[in-house]
Amino acid sequence: MEQSVDKFALIKYEDSNNNGFIDKIFYDLDGDKIFEDSVSFAALGLRDTQPLFSTESIPIGKGQEKFKGIVNNIWLRAQQAITFAEKEGISTDWYNFYKKPLSLHQKYEYGYWLNFYIYHDLRDHYKAIGNIQKLKQLDKAFYSGNWQFIN
Repeated sequence: MEQSVDKFALIKYEDSNNNGFIDKIFYDLDGDKIFEDSVSFAALGLRDTQPLFSTESIPIGKGQEKFKGIVNNIWLRAQQAITFAEKEGISTDWYNFYKKPLSLHQKYEYGYWLNFYIYHDLRDHYKAIGNIQKLKQLDKAFYSGNWQFIN
């Protein structure tokens, strides 16, 4: 009798320079527990540090404003990813469900997943055609949050 094993995608985060911020990400998207891909912020020329803020000292109204700003930034990045992917000939129709969030929280979640899935679709595309230059530009654009890095 064959035993069924559930396979889940794995993402491993590493702080290789011990400064308290993630600077390397490993991907096992087929769930075989072998990390087939990795991205190093240092290799891309990206800083791994980010500004920090203490939530305990922020009044609830200011916290909500900050969250809305973060959500709107994620959503803008998702829209840029969609536009870029379609310009590259990659269909984003698979993700129509995520394109119509009904709440601020859904906008946060769906924006994240749109960015993530489209990024990986583009990575697969550039690997398939052997375009290493575009692959590096794509990594930098995705991890910096600036789609202007790819042309």
